Amino acid sequence: MEVEACAVCMQPANQRCSGCHVIYYCSRDHQKSDWKLHRGKCVPFKVCENALLGRHLVATRDIKEGVVVLKELPLVAGPPQITPPVCLGCYRTLDLFGSRECVTCGWPLCSDKCGESQAHKPECHITSTRRGAKVSVKTFHQPHPTYQCLLVLRCLYQRNSNPDVWKKLQNLESHCEERKKTPRYEEDRVAVAQFVRRFFNLQDFSEEQILRVCGIVQVNGHEVPVTEPPHVAIYETASLLEHHCRPNCSKSFTSSGGLIIRTAEPILKGQHLSICYSDALWGTANRRHHLSETKFFWCTCERCADPTELGTFFSAIRCKNSLCDGYLLSEHPLLQGTPEETPLNSEWRCHTCQVMVPVSEVLETLEKVGRYLSSMEKGEPRSCERFQEQFENLLHPNHFYLTDVQLALAQLYGQDSPEGLQGVGDKDLQKKIKLCRKLLALVDHLVPSENRVRGVLMFELHAVVAEEARRRANRDGMDPGEFRDRLLESKRLLTDAAFLLQYEPEVLPEGKMAVQARKNLEDLNILLQNIHVTIGDSNVKVSEWWEVTLTSPSRQCVSALLSVSSANSADFPQYRNMSMDRSTNLTYRNIGQRRAENQTTLSTPDRDSNLDLPVIGNLVYCKSSATTEAGDCCGYRKHGNTVGAHIPLPVELNTTSALANYATLAGNKGRSCHQGVSNQRIQVRRKGIDTGMDNDQKQSEVCIPHRWYMDKGVMSGLAVMGKSGFESNSDVLRQSFLTSLPRE
Repeated sequence: MEVEACAVCMQPANQRCSGCHVIYYCSRDHQKSDWKLHRGKCVPFKVCENALLGRHLVATRDIKEGVVVLKELPLVAGPPQITPPVCLGCYRTLDLFGSRECVTCGWPLCSDKCGESQAHKPECHITSTRRGAKVSVKTFHQPHPTYQCLLVLRCLYQRNSNPDVWKKLQNLESHCEERKKTPRYEEDRVAVAQFVRRFFNLQDFSEEQILRVCGIVQVNGHEVPVTEPPHVAIYETASLLEHHCRPNCSKSFTSSGGLIIRTAEPILKGQHLSICYSDALWGTANRRHHLSETKFFWCTCERCADPTELGTFFSAIRCKNSLCDGYLLSEHPLLQGTPEETPLNSEWRCHTCQVMVPVSEVLETLEKVGRYLSSMEKGEPRSCERFQEQFENLLHPNHFYLTDVQLALAQLYGQDSPEGLQGVGDKDLQKKIKLCRKLLALVDHLVPSENRVRGVLMFELHAVVAEEARRRANRDGMDPGEFRDRLLESKRLLTDAAFLLQYEPEVLPEGKMAVQARKNLEDLNILLQNIHVTIGDSNVKVSEWWEVTLTSPSRQCVSALLSVSSANSADFPQYRNMSMDRSTNLTYRNIGQRRAENQTTLSTPDRDSNLDLPVIGNLVYCKSSATTEAGDCCGYRKHGNTVGAHIPLPVELNTTSALANYATLAGNKGRSCHQGVSNQRIQVRRKGIDTGMDNDQKQSEVCIPHRWYMDKGVMSGLAVMGKSGFESNSDVLRQSFLTSLPRE
């Protein structure tokens, strides 16, 4: 067996860092002394390269689910290519009266503070030193052509001001040869390359050099949803993550625009790390077409190659044979939309009766459904129900169109009632529960990396489970044990929602929801402990315990907890500045995964460790009641125990209706539980997918499904939906549909 060398003294060493499983040390002292240098390189993956994938990331050790494998700041960030005038410091939308010119370069800004920011420095320097005259922008509220070049201009600025960043940018893929075959390439030549050379007098850059930077931006840019509107950023290491339509990693963003990558499922040593470059909840043909247009490759992953999409029939339509209950599937899914597709190899076959149908008939059916979806009344549960009734005989129950509508419908129940979920009828309440469970199961199987969608659905479901328990307790005198079990289920859902959303920034609705989930979890724990202490194993009815045992203040708090309001997770002003203590306030799925800062252990052949990881002991003390099940002794739990049942479900979806604030009832009665929040509807939007399409491409994307998302801020996953209806901001939705609906 080959003996490794210590990274410090190069002497034989058999103790390795548990973070990366790459570096070895001969002693604890050498591990400590090397930590400052090694910490920035201590990642559980390595960069590999081959002819097919190019550079990509491979796990160097087994990685558990939910582990953060990468945190990274952008190399360069800037506004998207198609945008109205925005502040070049904070990316806020500007108008004629709310903007001021930079005193140095003339670019419009929202404040003097933004004029002094580092973000604005590149275009300010180039404009003042190379152009020799100020920029004048007078047209607002519509796309401005001058902004098309800004992100590219910021990249070019790095060549002389920051050579290290410039070198890293030049090492990224640009797909110039593939881009030359598209109209976009010549458009960029005129609108960006020639414009930059002429307008800013950058004659020291050739057109081809500038067009290469355009390709780097298009291929590697990530839409960052923490600003309104979102901006685009390029990350060095994250650009090496390969694409998969069922990826094993998910991404989140920090409030400052940093990127967080964490595992969505366990990853074994040697497996590749992947994210989805497109929208994972589109059908195969739509995903592959989008990837071809924006990333210049046709995906051939297992999901795309499987006509059933991993057994979900996500793109299937019902067989045209009226006597058959089967579904039509593409015979050759990897040929759809490609130059190799012909009428002979593009037929769809029923998986039951084997009848063949031309692709033209399938597209006609999908186009019919898409037209209806784009024209139907949005934001009204009965309208969504009518859509289901009309097309459930044409589409598979899991079809992406029906899934879109169901994601919206699962959240709409309770939104149109002033009382929130308390105003929802029993029938609709059961529909909501059934929809949430069905969607969670579907997403968990199909795309477990959709953490935002999963978290929001779990948050939504925990509210209706608690509300159902309240109704049954009041109506039927539910057995205390059953009542407790239902609340424990609600707690498990809430715990998992908090776990999935824990890295979402508070500037986004999901981040506010995570804060609210932790608060709700504390209240739920108090209630469960009261039930455990007061009732125990007795046969007292819940209604009797409620009236006899609890004091009046306790009843008020419990009433507020169980009366799940229609509060909106998109607006939690009272929790906006709440600190998020991840080490004490969150029940983790695997407590043993917690990382203790600055706690040092030395690895051995059978037990690895890292300066940034805790010693795995027998017990861990959980300070917060949020980490303690009712009846747990003294708050101690064994490492590795799973808190609550693992609920398998992944998606990135549309957000919450009930968004538990748990305070409406108490608030209406002048009680002092949590403040109620605004009664706007919200839906989760899957934002933050890799960019690469301009508005013209978006307008021409007819076959892409209409993702229903409101546009009160282009946020990662969540958006506010007003009562006037939905407003779409999907990356590939037609601009006409986007702009035809009123904004809040």
